[in-house]
Amino acid sequence: MKLSTFNWQSIATCLSTAALLTACGGGGDLVIIPTPTPTPPVTQWTGPKQFNLTQPEKGSNISPVTLSSTGGTTDLDGTLRYFQSTVSQVAGSEQLGLSAGQPWREDSNKISRSTQVFNGKKQFSVDYPDGKSVSLIGGGTANQAAAVRDFIALCTPGKRYYMINDAARAVYSGSLAPLNGQVLQAKNFTAASCSNPASVMQFDGAGNVTLNQSGTTPETLSASEMRLLADGGMLIAADGQGIRSMKLFEISDASSTRLMIQEFVVYAANPSKNIIRIWY
Repeated sequence: MKLSTFNWQSIATCLSTAALLTACGGGGDLVIIPTPTPTPPVTQWTGPKQFNLTQPEKGSNISPVTLSSTGGTTDLDGTLRYFQSTVSQVAGSEQLGLSAGQPWREDSNKISRSTQVFNGKKQFSVDYPDGKSVSLIGGGTANQAAAVRDFIALCTPGKRYYMINDAARAVYSGSLAPLNGQVLQAKNFTAASCSNPASVMQFDGAGNVTLNQSGTTPETLSASEMRLLADGGMLIAADGQGIRSMKLFEISDASSTRLMIQEFVVYAANPSKNIIRIWY
């Protein structure tokens, strides 16, 4: 039997009965009509409209991203994506879910949402049905009833997107002091896996920093090195190959003012090893 595909407009009238296939296709051919993937129903996007996008393979380069209010639509790497967010109530505050097209599409029968509170700030994560893809949302302080989106991170093996809310303003070393004595957390998304153990960034009272990741040797950064990084400087990473840089952000609303750090480790000879972390 021969398989063939026809322009579906020209043969649409030939599909009413199987008996007509021979007349339209000739010789009893089996006609297969490609069915376009239907556009999912979309709802209004009520979150922030403007984000600044970074991708590990592009180093620390930033691209502005706009999500339409009508359906959360935006173009990422040539793919039109629909950002859809659902809100549920958990323990008196909002918990966010997120869909952004495959593989980041929630399935009400399979999704796994979680909320983690760390150092007074909450992060929402969604594990998707493929068992490999994850999204992460910076949700504001633990006592905020209305969830926010300080950042959105999307990870699937081979592709990562990090979107910082455009309302976050860049600040520098003069704004580091409130972090003294604090502990920040970051997920370790890599090109191969979205499920690596998280890392913590611990500030002592003088602003010196210890970076801890499960299974690795702790790394230290002096207060002067942190000031250098916060002011746009660069340092060689602990492995002697990557180049580390950081951006410090402050974001405020009626509920609170929050600091977060975006870290870049760039490997010029092998961009597939590049790392981005959002310390929150």
